[in-house]
Amino acid sequence: MIDYFYDKKTKTKIFINNPVIEFFPEKNKKNIFIKLWEDGKILTQHNLEIDELYNEILFKLKDILNSYHNIKKNKKYWEICFGLWLRRFITNYYYNWKTIKKFLSENKKKLIFYQTKFNKSEFLYFGIDDYLYLDKTKEFHSKTINEIISEVKDRNIQLKLSDNISFLENVKKIRKKLYRNKKQNLINKLFYKKNISNLKKVFFKTKLNFFESLIVNLKLGQGFRLFPNNLKLGDIISNKKFEPDLKFRSKKYNIYKSDLKNFIFNKVIESLPILFLENYKSQNLLLETLNLPKKPHLIATAWGYQTSTLYAQYIANKVEEGSKFYIFQHGGSYGQFKNHFAGELDILLSDKFFTWGWTHRNEIPFYILKKINFYKKSKDRKKILLEIRSNSIYPKAADIYNSPYQSYRYYTECLKFFELIKNSQIERDLLIKLSPRQYDYDEKKMFLKVNENLQFADRHTTMLKNREKSKYLIFTTISTGHLEAVASNYPFFILDVYPDIILDRYKFLFKKMEHLKLLHNTADSLFQTIKNLPSDINEWWLSNKIQEFLTEYRGYFARYDPKDKINLFCRQIKN
Repeated sequence: MIDYFYDKKTKTKIFINNPVIEFFPEKNKKNIFIKLWEDGKILTQHNLEIDELYNEILFKLKDILNSYHNIKKNKKYWEICFGLWLRRFITNYYYNWKTIKKFLSENKKKLIFYQTKFNKSEFLYFGIDDYLYLDKTKEFHSKTINEIISEVKDRNIQLKLSDNISFLENVKKIRKKLYRNKKQNLINKLFYKKNISNLKKVFFKTKLNFFESLIVNLKLGQGFRLFPNNLKLGDIISNKKFEPDLKFRSKKYNIYKSDLKNFIFNKVIESLPILFLENYKSQNLLLETLNLPKKPHLIATAWGYQTSTLYAQYIANKVEEGSKFYIFQHGGSYGQFKNHFAGELDILLSDKFFTWGWTHRNEIPFYILKKINFYKKSKDRKKILLEIRSNSIYPKAADIYNSPYQSYRYYTECLKFFELIKNSQIERDLLIKLSPRQYDYDEKKMFLKVNENLQFADRHTTMLKNREKSKYLIFTTISTGHLEAVASNYPFFILDVYPDIILDRYKFLFKKMEHLKLLHNTADSLFQTIKNLPSDINEWWLSNKIQEFLTEYRGYFARYDPKDKINLFCRQIKN
């Protein structure tokens, strides 16, 4: 985090919601947690307000962009194009505004805030692809905080220009990778480069592997012509120099009674993705050159549009022209968590949404499509594999998972666990699987600080691959990994510190999980359970009480039928 308030009297730099300082203290640096979403009522109210603002801005953007491009697209079209971006963008400014306002209301000291210099055009992005990297950077957060501090003004805060200049070197490197066209391997050349313009059933990024996808295509009578899974921004970004429409982006609107709403709306206008403003027409022309299906009856995907501007644009065009849009659940949290916008968006935009078992309204109970190997007893399974969730100190969604204070609690419990296992057999057996994505926390450094004997698995190898030599798994969140373990009957435990995240209708299942000592809220509870496991873990895991629970839980959240999943998938696609 770049920005801080300076207390001249005590010569102290005051940071807001920066847990890193808690783990690596420095002289004359102080962190203050502003707890907003720890209060469930406030979190619910903020979600309602963000929902309302999201829908209001989306409707206004529909009219503004239609007028700008001289077209007539409906709300659903634009929501497919950039719904996830808009929600994350609004949430970022909303949360930081509320945080800063609360800090200022409680602050009684005279403080100095040093404003960081930054170039606004450097923070523009082509689409959701590069925005997802940008909004996790300290530079983007710095820009947000600087803009809010300048807007809200406070008599106790003196603004001074800092000598700091914001650079986005890491993001520039990431963008180069995103924009660069991939080299085509033999499989791509043979199956993905054929003429697919007349395909009627389009499916991609469904979690089926290449050979399973090929079998599906053959069963559908579409031969060996597959819809590409690996299109990138580089496939549609033209080489011509980008010229921002500064007149449009700098226009100031005053359409709300609320200062916060006006502020966020103007930031949205200023920051619209380039591919939906200046490059919109050229993008559509370039999209046509990719020889994608012209009139598909159906498009089906699991994770193919929310994080890809190219796929989102293609799907939006075809759905508007009459194509059906099916979405298959792609990971955990769906159906389980409160305030899960990504899941709500999938359900809203799809004609059919297929779950891993649960249904609340019109969702269709289905199955996990990803290939997962079932657990088998083996003497070679000697390791304990613990998975760490990647955390950013900058919230991207209005839920308790994104509270900086809860991230602090998360790592605090992990550190306690690593201290508790010192000089034990658990320590000798343990492998820690870090996320391939590292944001603000240097987890390895943090963990070794409390226990220098810890061992780490390859962070770039998948959890499914890493678990092959493990006798049981430890998850540190209620996430996709534990559902894959349930589906494949793999022994596991969960350490979960996040309060009140589960929907009320399913809390009874998690109470059962706690009773069986599979789910723990503290490091000490987890340690005591593992320490007292029987020498033959299968005797415990394969007991009737564990297996009966797993059967019940699997029916809600982790149905898996590897033998028949291709036929089951084809049946839905054919309908």
